[in-house]
Amino acid sequence: MKATISSPLNRFATRTNTPQKVIAYAAKLGRSTINNYFHGTPIRANEATDIANSMNDSELSYEMANLFLGIPKLFSGDGIYHDLRGLLFTDKREEDEEKASFIKYDIEGLANDPNFTRDDAKNLKAYAFEKMDSTVADLTELNAICKMLGISIMDLFSERLPHYQKLHYMRKDEQTWNKDSH
Repeated sequence: MKATISSPLNRFATRTNTPQKVIAYAAKLGRSTINNYFHGTPIRANEATDIANSMNDSELSYEMANLFLGIPKLFSGDGIYHDLRGLLFTDKREEDEEKASFIKYDIEGLANDPNFTRDDAKNLKAYAFEKMDSTVADLTELNAICKMLGISIMDLFSERLPHYQKLHYMRKDEQTWNKDSH
């Protein structure tokens, strides 16, 4: 599969003030190749992954993951403030809506009911939308926190992974992202 990454690349370069030649060097690609990608030449997923990994930037990584895997992106529109203070407000609002939906649709009861109906599916989907809103708000807020710390979400996750493994939330035998391997 190929996709065009010119929009995410241009947003990244503008947001971070990173020249094309720096991106090309870090991704171990020719300057003309990067220039082509900036101007709309389709790219394969593995090459897009190499670029995202070499830049170690959460927003770019989420955009690439969305293009190639359908993974949700971070909130990027002008309907919210993108500084941490504004994102805290947005996240609180979305979490409140998620919690209200959980109660309104009795999600705990629904999860324990062996007779799952069409109405249950409709209610579960309504709750899932609220959960999605809250989750994307969480990720967007987490990105802002990581920016303040000077790290990416991927760095934070890598640092926290041993804790998750110790709690057996994640297995130790799985390969994971490591910025040093890119």
